[in-house]
Amino acid sequence: MGSSYEHICVALDVDNPGDAITFVNKIREFPIWVKVGITLWNMRGGGYGLVEQLLSINPNLKIFLDLKLNDIPFQMQGALRALEGLGVKYVSIHGGSGARHIHECVPVANELGIGLLAITVLTSISEKENKQSGAKQGVKQTVIKRAKFSARAGAAGIVSSALEVHELQFLKEEYPNLKLVTPAVRPWPSDDDQRRSMHPVDAIRAGSDMLVIGRPIRNPPESIGSPISALHAIAAMVNPYVTDVMM
Repeated sequence: MGSSYEHICVALDVDNPGDAITFVNKIREFPIWVKVGITLWNMRGGGYGLVEQLLSINPNLKIFLDLKLNDIPFQMQGALRALEGLGVKYVSIHGGSGARHIHECVPVANELGIGLLAITVLTSISEKENKQSGAKQGVKQTVIKRAKFSARAGAAGIVSSALEVHELQFLKEEYPNLKLVTPAVRPWPSDDDQRRSMHPVDAIRAGSDMLVIGRPIRNPPESIGSPISALHAIAAMVNPYVTDVMM
Protein backbone atom coordinates (compact mmCIF):
# COMPACT_ATOMS: atom_id res chain seq x y z
CA MET A 1 0.00 0.00 0.00
CA GLY A 2 1.44 3.32 -1.10
CA SER A 3 1.39 6.79 0.30
CA SER A 4 -2.01 7.59 -1.18
CA TYR A 5 -3.62 5.77 1.76
CA GLU A 6 -1.83 8.07 4.16
CA HIS A 7 -3.75 11.04 2.81
CA ILE A 8 -7.06 9.45 3.80
CA CYS A 9 -8.66 10.10 7.18
CA VAL A 10 -11.74 8.04 7.99
CA ALA A 11 -14.25 9.88 10.16
CA LEU A 12 -15.44 7.49 12.86
CA ASP A 13 -18.87 9.13 13.12
CA VAL A 14 -20.52 5.87 14.16
CA ASP A 15 -23.47 5.03 16.41
CA ASN A 16 -21.49 3.69 19.34
CA PRO A 17 -17.91 3.06 20.53
CA GLY A 18 -18.23 -0.65 19.74
CA ASP A 19 -18.74 0.16 16.06
CA ALA A 20 -15.59 2.31 16.12
CA ILE A 21 -13.59 -0.56 17.61
CA THR A 22 -14.97 -3.00 15.03
CA PHE A 23 -14.15 -0.66 12.18
CA VAL A 24 -10.59 0.03 13.36
CA ASN A 25 -10.05 -3.71 13.65
CA LYS A 26 -11.07 -4.09 10.01
CA ILE A 27 -8.72 -1.39 8.77
CA ARG A 28 -5.80 -2.00 11.14
CA GLU A 29 -3.48 -2.97 8.26
CA PHE A 30 -4.05 0.32 6.45
CA PRO A 31 -1.66 3.28 7.01
CA ILE A 32 -4.55 5.74 7.24
CA TRP A 33 -5.77 8.34 9.71
CA VAL A 34 -8.99 8.17 11.71
CA LYS A 35 -10.99 11.06 13.09
CA VAL A 36 -12.71 10.85 16.46
CA GLY A 37 -15.37 13.55 16.64
CA ILE A 38 -17.17 15.16 19.54
CA THR A 39 -20.16 12.78 19.43
CA LEU A 40 -18.04 9.65 19.78
CA TRP A 41 -15.79 11.39 22.31
CA ASN A 42 -18.79 12.29 24.50
CA MET A 43 -20.52 8.89 24.34
CA ARG A 44 -20.60 6.55 27.30
CA GLY A 45 -17.66 4.27 26.63
CA GLY A 46 -16.04 6.87 24.38
CA GLY A 47 -13.51 9.51 25.28
CA TYR A 48 -10.06 8.79 26.66
CA GLY A 49 -10.73 5.08 27.18
CA LEU A 50 -11.91 4.56 23.62
CA VAL A 51 -8.84 6.22 22.11
CA GLU A 52 -6.66 3.96 24.27
CA GLN A 53 -8.57 0.93 22.97
CA LEU A 54 -8.15 2.03 19.36
CA LEU A 55 -4.41 2.47 19.87
CA SER A 56 -4.17 -0.93 21.53
CA ILE A 57 -5.62 -2.45 18.34
CA ASN A 58 -3.10 -0.59 16.22
CA PRO A 59 -0.31 1.26 18.07
CA ASN A 60 0.63 2.97 14.80
CA LEU A 61 -2.86 4.37 14.27
CA LYS A 62 -2.81 8.11 13.62
CA ILE A 63 -5.70 9.86 15.36
CA PHE A 64 -7.16 13.28 14.64
CA LEU A 65 -9.25 14.25 17.67
CA ASP A 66 -11.87 16.63 16.30
CA LEU A 67 -12.92 18.42 19.49
CA LYS A 68 -13.47 21.81 17.80
CA LEU A 69 -12.21 23.69 20.86
CA ASN A 70 -13.76 27.14 21.16
CA ASP A 71 -13.55 28.82 24.56
CA ILE A 72 -11.39 31.22 26.53
CA PRO A 73 -7.67 30.32 26.31
CA PHE A 74 -7.53 29.08 29.93
CA GLN A 75 -10.24 26.49 29.25
CA MET A 76 -8.78 25.37 25.92
CA GLN A 77 -5.31 25.04 27.43
CA GLY A 78 -6.81 22.90 30.21
CA ALA A 79 -8.64 20.73 27.68
CA LEU A 80 -5.36 20.16 25.85
CA ARG A 81 -3.43 19.35 29.02
CA ALA A 82 -6.07 16.74 29.85
CA LEU A 83 -4.94 14.85 26.72
CA GLU A 84 -1.37 14.40 27.98
CA GLY A 85 -0.08 10.92 27.17
CA LEU A 86 -3.13 9.94 25.11
CA GLY A 87 -1.19 9.69 21.87
CA VAL A 88 -3.38 11.65 19.46
CA LYS A 89 -1.59 13.48 16.64
CA TYR A 90 -3.96 16.37 15.95
CA VAL A 91 -6.69 18.26 17.81
CA SER A 92 -9.00 20.78 16.16
CA ILE A 93 -9.59 24.31 17.38
CA HIS A 94 -11.98 26.89 15.95
CA GLY A 95 -10.17 29.58 13.99
CA GLY A 96 -13.11 31.82 14.77
CA SER A 97 -11.97 31.90 18.40
CA GLY A 98 -9.29 34.34 17.26
CA ALA A 99 -5.54 34.60 16.72
CA ARG A 100 -4.71 35.29 20.37
CA HIS A 101 -6.58 32.21 21.56
CA ILE A 102 -4.75 29.97 19.09
CA HIS A 103 -1.41 31.59 19.87
CA GLU A 104 -1.87 30.90 23.58
CA CYS A 105 -2.86 27.27 22.97
CA VAL A 106 -0.01 26.39 20.61
CA PRO A 107 2.77 26.16 23.26
CA VAL A 108 0.65 23.79 25.35
CA ALA A 109 -0.11 21.60 22.34
CA ASN A 110 3.54 21.60 21.30
CA GLU A 111 4.65 20.46 24.76
CA LEU A 112 2.32 17.48 24.39
CA GLY A 113 3.39 16.66 20.85
CA ILE A 114 -0.02 17.57 19.48
CA GLY A 115 -0.61 19.63 16.35
CA LEU A 116 -3.50 22.10 16.36
CA LEU A 117 -5.74 22.12 13.28
CA ALA A 118 -7.58 25.43 12.93
CA ILE A 119 -11.10 25.18 11.56
CA THR A 120 -11.97 28.10 9.30
CA VAL A 121 -15.63 27.77 8.25
CA LEU A 122 -17.59 24.54 8.74
CA THR A 123 -18.24 22.69 5.48
CA SER A 124 -21.94 22.42 6.29
CA ILE A 125 -22.31 26.21 6.06
CA SER A 126 -23.46 27.70 2.78
CA GLU A 127 -22.76 31.22 1.53
CA LYS A 128 -26.29 32.24 2.52
CA GLU A 129 -25.98 30.76 6.00
CA ASN A 130 -22.62 32.44 6.44
CA LYS A 131 -24.23 35.83 5.79
CA GLN A 132 -27.17 35.03 8.06
CA SER A 133 -24.71 34.34 10.89
CA GLY A 134 -23.56 37.96 10.70
CA ALA A 135 -20.37 37.47 8.70
CA LYS A 136 -19.32 40.65 6.87
CA GLN A 137 -17.29 38.72 4.29
CA GLY A 138 -18.05 35.80 2.00
CA VAL A 139 -17.05 32.26 2.93
CA LYS A 140 -13.85 32.30 0.87
CA GLN A 141 -12.67 35.59 2.35
CA THR A 142 -13.46 34.38 5.86
CA VAL A 143 -11.56 31.14 5.28
CA ILE A 144 -8.49 32.98 3.97
CA LYS A 145 -8.50 35.50 6.81
CA ARG A 146 -8.78 32.84 9.53
CA ALA A 147 -6.23 30.60 7.81
CA LYS A 148 -3.71 33.46 7.68
CA PHE A 149 -3.86 34.38 11.34
CA SER A 150 -4.08 30.72 12.43
CA ALA A 151 -0.90 29.82 10.53
CA ARG A 152 0.88 32.87 11.93
CA ALA A 153 -0.27 31.92 15.43
CA GLY A 154 1.41 28.54 15.06
CA ALA A 155 -1.35 26.15 13.99
CA ALA A 156 -0.02 22.92 12.49
CA GLY A 157 -2.76 22.84 9.89
CA ILE A 158 -5.84 24.50 8.46
CA VAL A 159 -9.25 22.90 8.01
CA SER A 160 -11.38 24.17 5.13
CA SER A 161 -13.53 22.78 2.38
CA ALA A 162 -11.70 21.69 -0.76
CA LEU A 163 -13.42 24.55 -2.56
CA GLU A 164 -11.12 26.99 -0.75
CA VAL A 165 -7.96 24.90 -0.35
CA HIS A 166 -6.43 26.14 -3.60
CA GLU A 167 -6.66 29.69 -2.26
CA LEU A 168 -4.53 28.69 0.76
CA GLN A 169 -1.53 27.35 -1.14
CA PHE A 170 0.31 30.66 -0.71
CA LEU A 171 0.61 29.94 3.03
CA LYS A 172 2.92 27.03 2.31
CA GLU A 173 5.53 29.40 0.95
CA GLU A 174 5.97 30.81 4.46
CA TYR A 175 4.89 27.70 6.37
CA PRO A 176 6.05 24.69 4.31
CA ASN A 177 5.03 22.17 6.98
CA LEU A 178 1.47 23.51 7.22
CA LYS A 179 -1.12 20.80 6.53
CA LEU A 180 -4.30 21.57 4.61
CA VAL A 181 -7.14 19.35 5.76
CA THR A 182 -10.40 19.01 3.83
CA PRO A 183 -13.58 17.43 5.20
CA ALA A 184 -16.72 16.87 3.10
CA VAL A 185 -14.86 14.91 0.43
CA ARG A 186 -17.30 12.88 -1.64
CA PRO A 187 -15.95 10.16 -3.97
CA TRP A 188 -19.42 9.23 -5.19
CA PRO A 189 -22.81 11.00 -5.24
CA SER A 190 -24.43 11.48 -1.84
CA ASP A 191 -27.28 13.42 -0.30
CA ASP A 192 -26.30 14.73 3.12
CA ASP A 193 -25.78 17.88 5.20
CA GLN A 194 -22.55 19.00 3.56
CA ARG A 195 -22.82 22.18 1.47
CA ARG A 196 -19.26 22.66 0.21
CA SER A 197 -17.94 19.29 -0.94
CA MET A 198 -15.57 18.02 -3.65
CA HIS A 199 -14.36 14.79 -5.28
CA PRO A 200 -11.12 13.40 -3.75
CA VAL A 201 -9.12 13.74 -6.99
CA ASP A 202 -10.13 17.39 -7.32
CA ALA A 203 -9.33 18.00 -3.65
CA ILE A 204 -5.83 16.51 -3.93
CA ARG A 205 -5.15 18.41 -7.15
CA ALA A 206 -6.29 21.61 -5.43
CA GLY A 207 -3.67 21.06 -2.73
CA SER A 208 -5.30 19.09 0.07
CA ASP A 209 -2.96 17.08 2.29
CA MET A 210 -5.61 15.12 4.20
CA LEU A 211 -8.98 13.98 2.87
CA VAL A 212 -11.50 13.50 5.69
CA ILE A 213 -14.11 11.01 4.49
CA GLY A 214 -16.72 9.33 6.66
CA ARG A 215 -20.02 8.04 5.36
CA PRO A 216 -18.84 7.26 1.81
CA ILE A 217 -16.24 4.85 3.26
CA ARG A 218 -18.20 3.42 6.18
CA ASN A 219 -21.40 2.98 4.15
CA PRO A 220 -20.39 2.80 0.47
CA PRO A 221 -22.91 2.17 -2.32
CA GLU A 222 -23.58 -1.40 -3.41
CA SER A 223 -21.57 -0.84 -6.57
CA ILE A 224 -18.47 -0.25 -4.43
CA GLY A 225 -19.06 -2.99 -1.88
CA SER A 226 -17.34 -2.97 1.50
CA PRO A 227 -15.53 -0.20 3.39
CA ILE A 228 -12.23 -1.91 2.51
CA SER A 229 -13.18 -1.78 -1.18
CA ALA A 230 -14.05 1.90 -0.76
CA LEU A 231 -10.62 2.62 0.75
CA HIS A 232 -8.88 0.84 -2.11
CA ALA A 233 -11.00 2.70 -4.67
CA ILE A 234 -10.29 6.15 -3.20
CA ALA A 235 -6.57 5.44 -2.81
CA ALA A 236 -6.43 4.35 -6.44
CA MET A 237 -8.25 7.51 -7.53
CA VAL A 238 -5.80 9.89 -5.87
CA ASN A 239 -2.59 7.89 -6.25
CA PRO A 240 -1.52 9.55 -9.56
CA TYR A 241 -1.72 12.97 -7.88
CA VAL A 242 -0.07 12.22 -4.52
CA THR A 243 3.54 13.35 -4.16
CA ASP A 244 4.26 12.98 -0.45
CA VAL A 245 3.11 11.40 2.77
CA MET A 246 0.78 13.09 5.26
CA MET A 247 2.60 13.08 8.60
